[in-house]
Amino acid sequence: MIKDNSGSFLKGINSIPGEVSAEIERNIRRAAINIGSSIIMGTPHDTGLARGNWQTSVNEPIKTETTREDPNGSAAEGQLKSVVGSFQIGLDNAIYITNNLPYINRLNCGWSEEATPGYIERAVEATQLQIKG
Repeated sequence: MIKDNSGSFLKGINSIPGEVSAEIERNIRRAAINIGSSIIMGTPHDTGLARGNWQTSVNEPIKTETTREDPNGSAAEGQLKSVVGSFQIGLDNAIYITNNLPYINRLNCGWSEEATPGYIERAVEATQLQIKG
């Protein structure tokens, strides 16, 4: 989740000249897509239900499960790219990438042999390192 609770950061960005603001917006989108794609593809995919339950939204997290089975992650990634592509600084405060399955944390902790433990944290860390250059 990329979030600004106070809104002050995003309000400050609105006063930045258009080119700089557009570049910041592109970087936010790129980071969200990198993190989301890595998480989706890192999620075990036995039936595809866990991958299919990654849902992306702007401003408010999705709080329900979906029955979408998505073994190759294409539907979840398509939604990620579509939603993140519509993110606009000044209008939107946060990008949420959520999974409401009751066992998603167990999968991240190594419950499945298909994924190594900590794949969610590694996705965030890898993107942070990429941003820092």
